[in-house]
Amino acid sequence: PHCPGDDINALLAASLDADPVLATAIDQLNALPWPAPALSGVSQPVLALTGDAGFVQLAPVARALWASHLEDRSDDLDRKVAPLDDAVAAGDADALKQAQVARQAYEDALAADGQVLIAQLQASLARAAKKGGADIGLCLNPQALMGCPGSDHTAELLPLLQADRKLNRALSALP
Repeated sequence: PHCPGDDINALLAASLDADPVLATAIDQLNALPWPAPALSGVSQPVLALTGDAGFVQLAPVARALWASHLEDRSDDLDRKVAPLDDAVAAGDADALKQAQVARQAYEDALAADGQVLIAQLQASLARAAKKGGADIGLCLNPQALMGCPGSDHTAELLPLLQADRKLNRALSALP
């Protein structure tokens, strides 16, 4: 709507739709099978928190409990790396080094966050275990990569974790 001149989108679309050669070529392209990514993985052992009889999955728990924190980390990385994109694409070695340093700092911060999250989850699950909760560990391996052996209790324990005031207070107090 902000461009000067006549809008010819409908005319172009009608012209393309009426072209039998183009329609045949598009049909041929659409008939080709699309490659499907194939993931292979190996089931990984559960990291025991209060035990390892069952587990919760790290990624869904982290997203549910700490979504805004994780988003802030990602946004911070984007703010640091986005200004370097053109220079990196042009082959600027200094810009690439700056981007790598920013990425490493991001990964280090996530690793530290993960240690805090694991410790807080362990404390929360220990409190729940005293009230009759199960022995639970943490599955760090995504389901797409074969997850972990045992019983997944993520769906049933996530509401309990989300309702744990001490857990939420401890996680929200972190920078």
